[in-house]
Amino acid sequence: MNAERDDAAIAARLLADAVHTVAAIARDAGLSLDGYLVLHEAVAAGGIRPTVLGRLLGRSSGSLTPVLDRLAELDLAHRVTNPEDRRSSLVVATDAGAKIVADARERQSVALRMMTSALPLDVRRALIAEDEG
Repeated sequence: MNAERDDAAIAARLLADAVHTVAAIARDAGLSLDGYLVLHEAVAAGGIRPTVLGRLLGRSSGSLTPVLDRLAELDLAHRVTNPEDRRSSLVVATDAGAKIVADARERQSVALRMMTSALPLDVRRALIAEDEG
């Protein structure tokens, strides 16, 4: 039972550290957390509909309008006509937006290595196995 409690405490700490890292990345880029998450999803998808973003982030597409406006104002992402359905739009990251996400991924990777370096070897192996599986 203690081992399970220790594993749960480790997992909770890793999750809290990961959230803190993402929040710091967003702040450093001059973005809200939602702004960074939208930008991240736009880069990952190569373009994504606002309604899909809303579902992924648990927000209405209307509540994302100010976030999308801010990303456009900063020249980090733009709305473009969806080539598959001209009635809808896609959110597409600019090169500057993609660079922020790439830099953030590197920063997250470094932070994750630092966070997990203190874990016992068997726990690190289990995390790697989960990631690969």
